[in-house]
Amino acid sequence: MSISEDGAVTLDEGLVRFDCTLYREVEAGDHIIVLLQVHAVDTGAEDDAGHPLVFHRSGFGRLERSA
Repeated sequence: MSISEDGAVTLDEGLVRFDCTLYREVEAGDHIIVLLQVHAVDTGAEDDAGHPLVFHRSGFGRLERSA
């Protein structure tokens, strides 16, 4: 994990990083939906060798291409 001078926290193993600012917060029942405005995207690597992390049905998993 890395923390920028502005206090932004990123995962070092992440496939992509987004530079964002808060655009709006929307109340939705007992949740708050946070909308962000994206200013820049950093993919970090030249190739697409990584596999995305997925949160589904209250758990984490990974998507991988079949052989």
